[in-house]
Amino acid sequence: MGKFLIATAANDIHAIIVAQALRSIGHECFRWVTSDYPSAQRSSISYKDGIHLDIEGLDGRFSVDITKPDIVFWNRRIIREHFVSAELPDADRVIAAAQSKVFVQGVLPFLDRSCTCINKIYASERAESKPFQLMMAKRAGFIIPDTVVSNDPAVIQKFVGSGDETRLAKPFSPTVWKGRDGDFVTRSAIVKPDDLPGSVFLQACPMIFQSYVEKSYEVRITCFGSQLVAVRLNSQQIDAARVDWRAVSPAKLGVERIEVPPVVRSACLSLLNGLDLAFGCIDMIVTPDNEWVFLEINQMGQFLWVEEINPDVPMLDLFIQLLTGAREVDERNLKYGMRHQDFMASASAELRAEQPLRAPKVGVNVVEDQ
Repeated sequence: MGKFLIATAANDIHAIIVAQALRSIGHECFRWVTSDYPSAQRSSISYKDGIHLDIEGLDGRFSVDITKPDIVFWNRRIIREHFVSAELPDADRVIAAAQSKVFVQGVLPFLDRSCTCINKIYASERAESKPFQLMMAKRAGFIIPDTVVSNDPAVIQKFVGSGDETRLAKPFSPTVWKGRDGDFVTRSAIVKPDDLPGSVFLQACPMIFQSYVEKSYEVRITCFGSQLVAVRLNSQQIDAARVDWRAVSPAKLGVERIEVPPVVRSACLSLLNGLDLAFGCIDMIVTPDNEWVFLEINQMGQFLWVEEINPDVPMLDLFIQLLTGAREVDERNLKYGMRHQDFMASASAELRAEQPLRAPKVGVNVVEDQ
């Protein structure tokens, strides 16, 4: 029986399904919801007879000697917002949240050095950098769009206004504005010179600007080690998804399994190796001329939705193989015979049972050190 520690967020059904799947084959599994610390979670590190990490939280109690390389750490999500009881004065809550952040950050080096990490903590943090991704993708042999990353108004205006090419603007990560009439989410958008705001606004918020690449369709490639699973997304058939397919449910696009050309497969594996990742989700465009163009890699992207929409693609079993240390993840001989739909009902029930426990909780954001 193995021990698995999952860093995750509240209400993450991906983590619940994977935890249930691991337990179904006899493993001990604990979901470490870092945002629950400190007021809904107790954690300790002790240094007698080894170095022991003890966590008491949503899944009961987890105890492990973190100097021994016998646990697997699934680095799903490490949340930097912490729940501090409202019984504390506001000024004290800020201090408590800041110290909690320091504690959680202090646990990560132990895990990175001692555990089998999917993905390694500091490698995953590097891989979240979109500019760094593009550099490493180019080195790996991918075609990438003409790109400028900037907050310099002159550079942005020149790039957007140059030639007859259509340009695209996109944020480093999705951002949500809360409004009276609902939430507004930033996504990739075509931008023309007349769309650009004044210089003070351009300089205030750096963004990624790229040449717009015409699409025949889009591809999501999920990398389980050397096992690649690619699906075609027919984003050009729905107006709302033509620029950014994430603006609609992927169920509306169709999820069709396709083969990856050998040169693209080689680039995918080279990129994972260069970023020191065991898992990653790569988004690509296939042009009308059948040219494959790299957009980005999400080092811990969502993946079970592929199997939820197309049950013939065994995403859960492949991921459990990766977590449990299969030397070669292989869908031709599914090791566990696990299916997403086998756990969906019980995971949904577990999620519903947990939601009332979280409703009154309010986290405290911690300002990053400068």
